[in-house]
Amino acid sequence: MLTADFARQAKQLRLKARRLVDGSVAGAYHSVFKGRGTEFIDVREYMPGDDIRTIDWNVTARQGVPFVKRYIEERELTVMLVIDMSASTQFGSARKHKLTLALELAAIVAFSALRNNDRVGLLLFSDRIERFVPPGKGRRHGLRLFDNLQGCQPAGQRTDITLALNRLNNLVRHHSLTFLVSDFLAVDYQRALHLTQRRHELIPVLLSDPAEDTLPTLGLLRLRDPESGEELLLDSSDSRVRAFCQEQMTTLRQQQRRIFATLGLSPLEINPSVSPAAALLRFFHQQEQR
Repeated sequence: MLTADFARQAKQLRLKARRLVDGSVAGAYHSVFKGRGTEFIDVREYMPGDDIRTIDWNVTARQGVPFVKRYIEERELTVMLVIDMSASTQFGSARKHKLTLALELAAIVAFSALRNNDRVGLLLFSDRIERFVPPGKGRRHGLRLFDNLQGCQPAGQRTDITLALNRLNNLVRHHSLTFLVSDFLAVDYQRALHLTQRRHELIPVLLSDPAEDTLPTLGLLRLRDPESGEELLLDSSDSRVRAFCQEQMTTLRQQQRRIFATLGLSPLEINPSVSPAAALLRFFHQQEQR
């Protein structure tokens, strides 16, 4: 169940996103993603200089030599916003939950894409699919997107990234620009990322909060796992306990980075110290220079 504070912040989402997009974010989005929409037409044999990301592995396996997919450029782009709404994203030590940051970022991307005449879809998930809005465009569709962003009360608690990406791949058959927004506090999702990036241009958005990495010195603490409900009593004033907790989180962060690096993915990192709009602008500029 989302808190009353979160609900108040969600109601301000549409107005805030529109104000931010009226600035430089929409222009940066257009500069980076213009002409990125493509439609598959056929395959041909690989030639030196071809982008290896376009290799059709099924045809390659059948023919015994590399084949690449050929595309024609579409005028419009399809953008999918796949957002983790599990209990762990509803944590926040600062003024905003991780989920609030996620929804702000999603709203800004949605406004930018719709203004660019692109099609935008939405998939909200936890350990189940909470909501799905097929890609569309126009003012009425934009209102539908924001109603779902603001009004979803997730029924699930845990995180299943594989389930979400499998559903995305089943429902959105053509190429899309997919923002996967999560804290990635899950297991066994690397294969799902790999399969998804073969069909879609995948941008992982990694949510985090400083309190997850450093345990505060507050004496005895009763900690509760928001997804499993398990509770643990520990002494946060014990330096050995703090060191152990920090080591566990460091290991998790390293595993996340290793998965992204192995797949050639560059995550967009979001935390309370930087606004989603500023983080997006920086990310768009980095993409433009690649």
